Amino acid sequence: METSSVDQKILTLFPLLFLTSIFVFVLTSKYAPIQTVTKTSNISSLIEKEISYAAGSIVGDLNNDLTVNIFDLGILSANYGKTITTNSTDLERKSDLNNNLTVDVFDLGILIGNYGNTQQTTPTPSANLIWRPSPQTSFYWQLTGTINESKTASVYDIDVFESDASLVQRLHDKGKKVVCYMSAGSYENYRPDADDFPDEILGNTLDGWPDERWLDIRQWGLIKPIMGARLDICKQKGFDGVEFDNVDAFANDSGFPLTKANQITYLKNLANEAKNRGISPGLKNSPDLVSDLLNDYEWVLNEECFNYGECSNYSSFISAGKAVFNVEYDLQKSAFCTEATQLKFSSYRANLALDGKLWDPCNQ
Repeated sequence: METSSVDQKILTLFPLLFLTSIFVFVLTSKYAPIQTVTKTSNISSLIEKEISYAAGSIVGDLNNDLTVNIFDLGILSANYGKTITTNSTDLERKSDLNNNLTVDVFDLGILIGNYGNTQQTTPTPSANLIWRPSPQTSFYWQLTGTINESKTASVYDIDVFESDASLVQRLHDKGKKVVCYMSAGSYENYRPDADDFPDEILGNTLDGWPDERWLDIRQWGLIKPIMGARLDICKQKGFDGVEFDNVDAFANDSGFPLTKANQITYLKNLANEAKNRGISPGLKNSPDLVSDLLNDYEWVLNEECFNYGECSNYSSFISAGKAVFNVEYDLQKSAFCTEATQLKFSSYRANLALDGKLWDPCNQ
């Protein structure tokens, strides 16, 4: 029977692993309980990697199956000798257990030192507890100006930074669900966390939005702390859902060679971060990605799918019992509302400023 390249690597490295495991086991036993370890590389300021271990978690569980086993050893062995760069894959980065930017004997030793351990984790919020609006749920979207709190809509979508917890609570008191708007795919120079964005992830300016620049969404290690902090604000203020804006960089002139696969990976990461906080993620536009993300997102917010002939892309969300919120800026209601009703969309006519001055539901 022929052995795979991974098996050959494991057999070749096993004597060395055995010799180092005793030494490294002492180190891992001492340092594994550390809650958060952060290290910034000074190699051309390319990489900033954060490793966070929850209490009771295990270093070395690379495939997230809650056990450090032969599969994790195979993953690390396959990446042995690689140098971590901005183009490294997630598994390559995860294999660098000691965060020294190289997958080496010390990483193998750390994994062997924890081999066989089983991870006990605090369960993340159940998928059944994540809010999921049903088709034809009424919706109100206002991102600028003083929020009109008198709308009869069941769902409000408002800016995370411009809205305080007391506003969210007042809307909750009226029986509303509240979504926090945040740009997850662009840098906005006017936001309070603008200084947290490293220069190396900033790309071209968004067409029509001179204060924003596309992000290099491949650099999840750099972006995750920023988006995680924003989601923490959403949670602290009591929001029920999140609208991730500008998540179609791969289809725009971002300044980076982004692919559809890059975009899907990034959107899945964002959805997981939201759900881990008990927040319902909504897919923004991205009609070409619906089939890949149906199981990750609980609802859709689309702009102008009737104007561009893309609405049929979202029918799978309706079939799955998930709301599709739609806004048209240029079309009159007579041009899209009949079809929107047939599709069971929650559709509206609005102005591009989204200041509340024009918000005309199809059902009125």
